[in-house]
Amino acid sequence: MSINGFINVLKPPGMTSHDVVSCLRRIYGTKKIGHAGTLDPAAAGVLPVAVGNATRLLEYMGNTDKRYRAEVLLGLSTDTDDDTGNILERTLFTMPPQEKITTALLGFYGDIMQTPSVYSAIKINGRKACDLARSHIDVVIPPRSIHIYELVL
Repeated sequence: MSINGFINVLKPPGMTSHDVVSCLRRIYGTKKIGHAGTLDPAAAGVLPVAVGNATRLLEYMGNTDKRYRAEVLLGLSTDTDDDTGNILERTLFTMPPQEKITTALLGFYGDIMQTPSVYSAIKINGRKACDLARSHIDVVIPPRSIHIYELVL
C-alpha cells in the first residue's frame, strides 16, 4: 500500500523542517516525502508535507501567498535578531499609543524591499545562511521584493 497526499503539520519550536520530514518518513515507511518551504527552527507554524506521488506537486507551491502571526518584544536587541541569540542591549521605553503603532505599520503595506536576516534558512551556495552565520562566516543576503497584503495589530 502506498500513501499519497498532503499533511499539514503544526511544526513546534525546536524542530527543523527536516526533523519533521524524517519523523514522518519513519511513521509512513517511505522515502518519497518532502516539504513546501522551510520554517525557522525556533518558529512554530504549519509546514505542508507531501507524501508519495504528491511530492511532484511541491514545485508549484513555492511562490504562493503566506500568512504569518508574530509576537514582538520591544526594547531588546540580540546578535541573531530573534529571541534565540545573546542579548546585546536592553532599552527601557514607554509603549507608544496604538494610533502611532498603526501609523508605523502603514509603511510596511504594499511592495517593499526586505533584507532577510543572516540567521534565516535561506540557502547561499547550497548552505543555510544561519549555519554560515553561526560558524562566523560573513553572510550577505541581498534585499528582495515582497508584497504585504495585510497587517493586523
